[in-house]
Amino acid sequence: MKVAIIGASGIGKQHVKWFSYEGCDVVAFAGRTEDGISSTKTNLEKLFGFSGRGYTNIKAMLKKENPDIVVISTPSDLHYDHIVTALDYGANVYCEKPFIWSSKLDVDKILNSAREILSKSGRKNLLVGMNAQYVAAVFYYNKMRREFLGNLDNPSSFYFEMESKWNGKEIDYYDLLFDVLPHPISLLLEFFSYDRLLKESLVLNINSMESILQFDFKDNFGNICPAKIVCRKINEGIPVRRFGVNGFIVDYNGRNDEQGVYSTYLNYKDSEFKYEDLMRISIRGFIQAVKNKDPSLMFVSGEKACKNLEIQALIYKEIFKQ
Repeated sequence: MKVAIIGASGIGKQHVKWFSYEGCDVVAFAGRTEDGISSTKTNLEKLFGFSGRGYTNIKAMLKKENPDIVVISTPSDLHYDHIVTALDYGANVYCEKPFIWSSKLDVDKILNSAREILSKSGRKNLLVGMNAQYVAAVFYYNKMRREFLGNLDNPSSFYFEMESKWNGKEIDYYDLLFDVLPHPISLLLEFFSYDRLLKESLVLNINSMESILQFDFKDNFGNICPAKIVCRKINEGIPVRRFGVNGFIVDYNGRNDEQGVYSTYLNYKDSEFKYEDLMRISIRGFIQAVKNKDPSLMFVSGEKACKNLEIQALIYKEIFKQ
């Protein structure tokens, strides 16, 4: 299958790598300027042996290359326009998180835009998915829980913590929170038979280094489950990434193994387990979904991305009382 990338610097480089390693032909990418195109193309050639073309005009790229899949790896306030354009040119779409988001827009308008995307993709018989790759860890996490605990008790509480490096840059902690939220919300939706978030339980504490969000939600069996999400800025060191249910919290990190292959490592107490990179697993699922025209094969479908966005919007509206 042919793949084109809109935004191939930053995290977009990883999409180029894993789509290529999974057997796809990454034929092109789009960037903003000719200088940027030249620099990105050189980097991709050195890193992954990329041999495709660079474009500054997205529509020209889509018309010329006719890709089966378009990856959207641009700032989130551009996602809607780029997704719609890709669908108009007949491509399936794999979008970085957050699906579509901008703190400058009315959240109801954001939700309507997401639903428009789902409707358009359905009419065109095309698939849309979101990269929130932590969901790909749930299978391995549950395997670890079973190994250490002997069984899998029903999830009744949720915890997620993520540190991000910002290298001294000024950061709006609300923006940091809402950029990270798609990851824990995707995990929450995967672990629980989620019904609704209890708005009156929402508490957000922000200081100079972190955002701490807590809320209760109700599952489909009527159980009330507490959730805690911590987002923190660090300027040096290795970022902490951890998650879990019922107090069984694992640390996640990604690094190259002895053969130089980037891999996932989950740690619990003194034990470490190695798996394939979560992003690669997520991308593989999307490729299979496109090949088989089966959205259930991807980890975060367009439907799940919209549900994720609905929860994110509810939290935003409650915090800002909009």
